[in-house]
Amino acid sequence: NTSNNNCMRTILTLVLLSVSSLLMAQKSNIDSVNTDHSVLQAFISQLADQDIAVDIILSQYMNIEHPSADIYDYLEVSLEEIRINLMTKNIADILYIPYNKMAKKDIKDIDVEGLNSNDIYFLYYKNRQMLALYLEDNKVASFTLVANGKGKAHFVLY
Repeated sequence: NTSNNNCMRTILTLVLLSVSSLLMAQKSNIDSVNTDHSVLQAFISQLADQDIAVDIILSQYMNIEHPSADIYDYLEVSLEEIRINLMTKNIADILYIPYNKMAKKDIKDIDVEGLNSNDIYFLYYKNRQMLALYLEDNKVASFTLVANGKGKAHFVLY
C-alpha cells in the first residue's frame, strides 16, 4: 500500500511538472508575441509621425547586418514610402497578425528560408495586407519580400 502511494505521488509529481513546464512555455510564447506587437506598434506609430526623422527610426527600430550607403539609401526611401502609405490610415485600426495565425492560402507563396516564423508579422488595414515584417532581436530585420524565382517570396535581410 505504501509503495502504491509512492507510485501515485511520483506519477502526480510528473504530471504536475509536465503541466507546469507546458504552461511556462505557453506563457513565454505569449510574452514574445506581446513584445513583438509592442515593437511593431511603436515602429508604425513613429513612422506615421511626420515630426520624427526617418534616420532616427532607422537607428531605433531597424536591425541592419550589412550596413552600407546603398542599404541606408534604400531603407530611407522605403520607410518614406511606408510613411506616405500610413498618412491615409488610422493607425489604431492596423492589425498585426503573426505568421502562424495567417490562413494557409495567404502564406503559401512565402518561403521563410530558415527564418523563425514566430518573428514574421503581416500588417492589415481594412482587410488588406499593407506590409510584411520580419523581426530579429526586437528590431525590424526586413519589410522587403522578393520573389525567389521559384514562385515564392522570401524576406531580404539588410
